[in-house]
Amino acid sequence: MDDTIAAVSTAPGRSFLAVVRLSGTDAFSIADRLVADGPRPSRLKGFSAPTVRLRLGKGQVVKARMLVMRRPRSYTVDDVVEFFLPGSPPLVEAVLGACIKGGARIAGPGEFTRRAFVNGRIDAVQVEAVLSLIESGSDDQRAAAMERLRGRPTRDAAAVRDQLLGVLAAIEAYLDFEDEETEAFDGPRLIEELAQCREALGKIEAVLSRRRPLADRPGVVILGPPNAGKSSLFGALCPGKEVIVSSIPGTTRDLIESDVDVLGRQARLFDAPGVMDTDDPLESLALSNLAGMMDKIGACIVLVDGSRPPDGRALGELDRYRGERPFVFVLNKSDLGLDRAWTERERPTPSCVISAARRQGLDQLLARLKKILPQPVGADGISIDVGLAHSVRSALKAIDLALNGDWVGGVELVALEIREAFDALGALCGPVTGEDLLEEVFSRFCLGK
Repeated sequence: MDDTIAAVSTAPGRSFLAVVRLSGTDAFSIADRLVADGPRPSRLKGFSAPTVRLRLGKGQVVKARMLVMRRPRSYTVDDVVEFFLPGSPPLVEAVLGACIKGGARIAGPGEFTRRAFVNGRIDAVQVEAVLSLIESGSDDQRAAAMERLRGRPTRDAAAVRDQLLGVLAAIEAYLDFEDEETEAFDGPRLIEELAQCREALGKIEAVLSRRRPLADRPGVVILGPPNAGKSSLFGALCPGKEVIVSSIPGTTRDLIESDVDVLGRQARLFDAPGVMDTDDPLESLALSNLAGMMDKIGACIVLVDGSRPPDGRALGELDRYRGERPFVFVLNKSDLGLDRAWTERERPTPSCVISAARRQGLDQLLARLKKILPQPVGADGISIDVGLAHSVRSALKAIDLALNGDWVGGVELVALEIREAFDALGALCGPVTGEDLLEEVFSRFCLGK
């Protein structure tokens, strides 16, 4: 961890701007030799950002903005120099090559973040948050990652641990000095404090359980009878995705899918074949495929032609396919005028009225869809968050046993369970060990992070 590493910290390919990062003991001396014109990094104060010219060899010079960060006030807690330059791949490779030639080595996947972790700049929860932030694909995912990156789960767990310590100390004092003149044992107050700890830990466990959000986006299917406008709605919600729209019933026979942004939430949208009774073998096969994939669906858009009166039999078929999944009931083709039979009482809740052809009412539909989307779940694989969530669940289990214990004649056993909870939270508030676990986690990072 004492050598100097370098990597490109921006995405590969052409871009307006790219960043080459140096970190380590010799970062300043290597950067000093690269600067052909301008102040030397070793002579600058931390967080200086002058414009310099870098020497690339063979008389080549490139203009760049240089950011200097002195230890320990940097991301890695080492001396760090970053070069901001035009994102031309050959130019970026030349600057990185000059850093390597000057004595640095190429950083491994996630090595900058690993140094930040080992040097105490960030904790285990924040490591996972960095990866989640890199992979985030929506506003919700970014916000959740930033919340963890700010260290909130760790701070909250530490506060709970301190509160548990107070409860445990009160019980231990009562047990140790029961025969002496001590303050009366206030069991109800301690039970109330323990219940507060349990509530706070439940919120932390929910945050830690939502890891790697991109790995499993909720699936949403558009269900409806033939010619209800499902493909038109799919095309309106997924611009650029080519779909065949026709007034002929049964046009859609294959499941078409695309990513869709539901007001900041990422979901996978499926355009399904029309739900109907049929003897046509191709249509029957299409419906069979639809039934087979419904276990992947988290929510439904139930779409009907609002310009026609309600069809009880068709609505019953849609309910059969939907099952118990949350849904939004949508009346389409409002541009043709709603049939008077569709009164407010005839519409399931929640419902909305749209015109997919004219792109009207889509914001209302997305807003209602967002409210019923299931929370994304994590991917399989080793994760620091997995172990931390397990620690929180262990603490929750111990607290539940303590709350349901005998606070009159069995306070010793209550204290034992509270100590179990206290020790379980040590994994969250303290360091995470295990080289294999760390290797697995940081191998998921990309170079330069």
